[in-house]
Amino acid sequence: MAALAVCSSAHAFTTSIGDLQTQVSPGSAMFLGQFSFNDTIGFSLSAPTMAAFAVQGQTLNLGYVIPAAGALSLSIYKGATLLAGPGISFSGLSLVAGTDYSFQVAGSGSGLYSVNWYLSPVPEPESLALALAGLGAVGTLMRRRRHNGETS
Repeated sequence: MAALAVCSSAHAFTTSIGDLQTQVSPGSAMFLGQFSFNDTIGFSLSAPTMAAFAVQGQTLNLGYVIPAAGALSLSIYKGATLLAGPGISFSGLSLVAGTDYSFQVAGSGSGLYSVNWYLSPVPEPESLALALAGLGAVGTLMRRRRHNGETS
C-alpha cells in the first residue's frame, strides 16, 4: 500500500492506515511533515505476526522536488505502552492481534517521509505441535531402522 498524507506546522497529525495484514507486505505509507512535527499513525493487526518497521526520508520529483524530512525518529505503541523506540528501524517484534497500535514519527524540516513494514505470520500452536510430532515420528523410524540393521 502506498499512501500520501499531509500534516502541517508543529501540530500533531493523526490518521489511521487500517489493518496492515490485509495490505501487501512489505508495505509503505508516505506522509508530508512540515516544520517540527510529531505525527501519530494508527494501525491494526488481524493476527499475530513477527514484524519489522523503519522510517526514512523520501524525496519526490513532480517537476519540482519535494525534499525529504529530516531528523526522523520512530516509536511503536500498543495503546499507551511503548513497544519500541525511539529509533529509525526495528525488527523481530512479536506482535499480537489488536486494533490499538500506532507509529509515532517525529522529525524536523518540511518534507516527505515513509513508514515501511515487513510482516511475517506467526505459526499457530497447532502447526508447531504437528511439526514436532512429525519430527518425533521420523526420529523413531530412523532409530528402529538403525536398531534393526545392527541386529541382522
